[in-house]
Amino acid sequence: MLCAMDSDSLEKLSDGVILLDCHGQILDFNRAAKPWLASTALAAKAIGDMVEQVSKKQERLANSLPPKVYRTQPAETTAAHSDRS
Repeated sequence: MLCAMDSDSLEKLSDGVILLDCHGQILDFNRAAKPWLASTALAAKAIGDMVEQVSKKQERLANSLPPKVYRTQPAETTAAHSDRS
């Protein structure tokens, strides 16, 4: 998902907002988020760790699914092949 927000709109928000790219890199943040980022290096590492955890969970989920041929093949085609046996 691509999210675009101009700096003025971002600053008007009373809640802290941190915008990340798909790699977990901080793209922008507003004034209300600054306390969260008191120690930028620690915050970036914490955010990166969270993104890594999500990525690992997605990978485990993908690996638990049947092979691609079963996920993409229509159900009626699969049934037709099993009837021929």
